[in-house]
Amino acid sequence: MRSELKDALSVLERKAIAPLKRVMATRPKGFVHTNYTAWTARLAEVEADAAKQLAAIGADVAWGKGHGTIRLLGIRARSARNLLGALENWRKQAVAQSSKENRNVRSA
Repeated sequence: MRSELKDALSVLERKAIAPLKRVMATRPKGFVHTNYTAWTARLAEVEADAAKQLAAIGADVAWGKGHGTIRLLGIRARSARNLLGALENWRKQAVAQSSKENRNVRSA
């Protein structure tokens, strides 16, 4: 695995995916819940912080209600769910690309 890809995966996991998963785990059940507004505000804060952390390593990140996009190291991923979905899709593509590169190096 290229070191820059390995470093990007590490930052993606620690600074974006893990915090977003923690927030998603606290999502109130049902939309009438009294804490839902506070939860959506917290989610927006964490998404903004994740985007800022990823921008610091050169990622282009965009998200909104019901979608997310990330482009980093020539890999682009989208999700119709949310930013977390796009980040997880990017991770899958990055790992697949790394595996493909490793196979090509071994066969050469």
